[in-house]
Amino acid sequence: PDKLYDIYLKSVGRNAVLLLNIPPDRRGLIHERDISSLTAFRESLDRTFATDLAKGATVTASNTRGGKKGFSPQGLVDDDPLTWWAADDTVGQAVIMLDPGREMTFDIIMLSEPVEYGQRISRFRIETRAEGGWIPAFEGTTIGYKRLVRIPPVTTSRLRLVILEANNTPALSRIGLFRSAGN
Repeated sequence: PDKLYDIYLKSVGRNAVLLLNIPPDRRGLIHERDISSLTAFRESLDRTFATDLAKGATVTASNTRGGKKGFSPQGLVDDDPLTWWAADDTVGQAVIMLDPGREMTFDIIMLSEPVEYGQRISRFRIETRAEGGWIPAFEGTTIGYKRLVRIPPVTTSRLRLVILEANNTPALSRIGLFRSAGN
């Protein structure tokens, strides 16, 4: 189950699907060991993604499309898949900050773009707040439908997403923060 969990976080969260490739045995059934392993895998995923630590956080952005509420960065932490943040057409770089109003410990950051409008973000950096300033936690390229970023567990009171490059107007539909079931 732990190996499947790691594979899931490394591949599925990068716009790939998880092909389990578990065939039926000679009886035409899935073997009991496979069922046990898959059940443990599902339970591990359920525990990890049960609580989104970003929920309820205050979210601000360096730019909001037209200054309109419909593109508010606060839509990044709600449960509505139809709300999303976007910058103005002339903006290629932006900064989004999450302030949950408390310290939190997490090791998985979920990012999603509204891909019905195309993949837009080309390069980004995630930073956490510590005494003395912002500490880079991860730098990556595309996000797409869903990107799960694994970092060493960090305790912080703020998170900043810096969009360094975009091939079109930057837009995001979700930011989530989670703690792995094993941590």
